[in-house]
Amino acid sequence: MSTPAETIREKLRRIAALAESGVGGERETAKRLLDELCRKHGVTLDALVDEEKRSVRFEVAGELESGLLSCVICHVVGNDHVKWFRKDSFRFFYLTKVQEIDAVECFAYYLELWKRGLLEMMGAFVNAHGIAIRRESGDEPVLTEEDRERIRRVLQMAEGIDPEPWKKRHKLAESSLA
Repeated sequence: MSTPAETIREKLRRIAALAESGVGGERETAKRLLDELCRKHGVTLDALVDEEKRSVRFEVAGELESGLLSCVICHVVGNDHVKWFRKDSFRFFYLTKVQEIDAVECFAYYLELWKRGLLEMMGAFVNAHGIAIRRESGDEPVLTEEDRERIRRVLQMAEGIDPEPWKKRHKLAESSLA
């Protein structure tokens, strides 16, 4: 999955400029790219340049995803004054068609990264608190370099967690009852 660093709007401007002022094959390639971009998102070029805002629905699973979505929307729109409302697990934002396309792609990208990060954080948390499940010796899987790098990140995160051991907390609770 590539990073959504360049927004659809930026791509359109860059490609449209080439389609208008490009030379020879450059112009034809840019026109073809514009057509492909429109086809990919199921819109016309007119819809991509339309600045009218409409309500766009996103479904989120909880407040953390909702917070991530809000950050993505503010990033895509370019400010933190975005009109929106919520109903159940849905969040509705007023966006242009281009902003909608950017927001959908950007949110999907960062949501996947966030979920991977949560899995790493879980590993760090259980290791820092000494509650990780230990495998029997001889049960270890073959690790790839990517696996080793992930383990290094998890262990580095675990070092930054200040554990409050369950036994210590339990003893404190017992002593306050005595």
